[in-house]
Amino acid sequence: MGRTTAWHGESLRDQLEEVYRRVAPDLLARNPGFPGLRPERDDDLSEEIIGTGHFEGLLARTYPWSVRLTADGFADVLATQSDHRLLAEQVGAGLLDALRELIAARGGEVVLPHVTRLTIARRRAA
Repeated sequence: MGRTTAWHGESLRDQLEEVYRRVAPDLLARNPGFPGLRPERDDDLSEEIIGTGHFEGLLARTYPWSVRLTADGFADVLATQSDHRLLAEQVGAGLLDALRELIAARGGEVVLPHVTRLTIARRRAA
């Protein structure tokens, strides 16, 4: 089962990316996994799984969901991410402050749409 952040034309995503570009460009270059700064990637592994010839009866489901975070809550979540924790203290603090300011200026909350994908299959009998 995999989880991705699924932005759909959200202008805030572009503004968040600009903050990363300005404050922590090295982190942006490593494509941080959260908050989903890159558009949703296609994590459907159905063809790859069936293509191995080892599985049958594949079932794939997609479950969209979202989480609403305050500016502080968003920063708190980011502060738990290893790629953010490894930033130099001054850079990390500056990044989180800039992100808080951006979200506060946009109403104080951010809604992060996510997609959870479930793929199951039976192993073929040998």
